[in-house]
Formats: sequence, structure tokens, C-alpha cells
Amino acid sequence: MNPLDLMNAVRFFTAALADLRAASVMAEGAAPHAALVCFHCRLAALQMLKGLLAFHGSSAPQTQSVQALLELPALHAALGQAAPEGLLELDQYGDELYLSGALRVAPGEMRRSVEAVTALKERLAGMGYPLPTEG
Repeated sequence: MNPLDLMNAVRFFTAALADLRAASVMAEGAAPHAALVCFHCRLAALQMLKGLLAFHGSSAPQTQSVQALLELPALHAALGQAAPEGLLELDQYGDELYLSGALRVAPGEMRRSVEAVTALKERLAGMGYPLPTEG
């Protein structure tokens, strides 16, 4: 493996885990900001998928769409099976809608978003990808 690919993958995975931790902490709060939790879940999923591409020596396209990334043949091969349920729904929590203040998210949507990204993280860790340990 190319050391630069590994370094880029770890950089993406580290950013993804930071966003997932932020989302998880906010979701557990007394009055969670559900839209912000989902926004961070989307960012975490994007970073994990781009890290997966980097690990396999593919450059990550300039996209902010989970769906666009999941449609790449390189990701199909790397994941080995269908993506965890709920990842495609994360695209609805995009920058424009979130930043406009118009995004309204129900608590159930928030929980499903966290669960989807956590499932992706667990799948990648189980497959031996270099996700940094939390600490």
C-alpha cells in the first residue's frame, strides 16, 4: 500500500470519527439540536466513504453527496456488500438546507442518522480499515 494513500485514509477517518463523536454527544443531550446532529452524521459518512476510497488508492471526488459516493464502483468493491441502511437518507441534511435554518428533524430521524453512521463505522472497523481508536 502506498503510504500517502494510508495517510489520507487515516486523515479522512479521523475527521469522520470526530464528527460522529460530536453527533453522538449532542444526541445524548437534554435538548438535542436534531438538525445539527444529522448534519454532523452526514459529514461523518462522507468522510468515512472518502477515507475508504483513499485507502484503496482512489481519489475522492469533490462531492457532498453520500449517494454519489455510494454509486462509485470502487466503493461497492471496498464495502463488499450493501451500505448500512439509512446512509442514503443523510443527503437530505445538506449544507444549504441546514444553513438556511429551514431543516426540521424529528428525534427518530436523528437517532436513525446516528445509528446509520455508527453501523458504517463498525463495518469498516470489522473489515480491518485503519480507523483511529477513540480516546
